[in-house]
Amino acid sequence: MPEMTTKQRFLAALERRKPDRLPVTTHHVMPSYLSRFLPGMDNDRFFARFGLDPIHWISPTRPDESRGEYYDPGHTPGYLESPRIVSDRWRIIEEKIPDPVYATTRYRFITPKKTLTMVLQGNEHFAAASLLLGGDGLVPGMANFAPALFVALHRAATKGDAAECARLQERITDLCTLHTHGHWLPALKAACAMLGLGDGVPSPPLLPATLEQRRAIAAILARHGLLNAP
Repeated sequence: MPEMTTKQRFLAALERRKPDRLPVTTHHVMPSYLSRFLPGMDNDRFFARFGLDPIHWISPTRPDESRGEYYDPGHTPGYLESPRIVSDRWRIIEEKIPDPVYATTRYRFITPKKTLTMVLQGNEHFAAASLLLGGDGLVPGMANFAPALFVALHRAATKGDAAECARLQERITDLCTLHTHGHWLPALKAACAMLGLGDGVPSPPLLPATLEQRRAIAAILARHGLLNAP
C-alpha cells in the first residue's frame, strides 16, 4: 500500500477503510516541552521528527472593520491562541517583567471605562511573588487538594503582609516537592485521590504513581496536616 498523507489517513479511518498505518498524533504540543527538551523546534518539525500526524488549529475569526476592529499588530499568537482582535477602545497591552527563571507578564486590558491589570507567572514556587507584584489571583494545581492554603496566601498578599506571604510560600514550596515523585501529573492526581478527589489514574500514556511514590506523597501531605501520618 502506498504511503498516505495525514489527511488521507484520517479520512480512511473515519470512513472505516484500511489506512496505510494507524493515525497517531498528540493532543497538544506544549511550548514549555519544546523549549525544555527540543530547543528551537516548532510544532511542524516536532510532528515530522517523531512521525506523527500533525494537527493544525485554525481560528475562523476576523475583525469587523465597520466597528473599528483590527488584528493587534503587536500580538504573535501563541499556544492555541487565535489572532487577537482589538480596537482603539478595547486593547490588551503586554509587559514582560524581568525574571531570571520564569517568564512573567503583566497584562493591561484597556476598556472604554477603565484599565484592568493582571500578572501571570506559571509556577507555584513564585505564587507569593506573583500576588505581591499585583497579580489578581492564581490557578494552582495544588489548590485542588489544599485550597485553604492558597486562599490564605491571596488574603495575605491583598493586605500587603509580606512576612505572612513568605511563611505561606515556604509551605507551598515544600508541598510542591510531591511533584518530584515521578511525573508531576500522576503525583498531583495521587495526592488528590488520597484526599477523596478522583481515582489517581492519569490519562494514557502516563501511568499512576507507584506504591513507593504514593507513600512519599502521603508523607508530604501528612507533614502539612492534610492527611494522617502513614
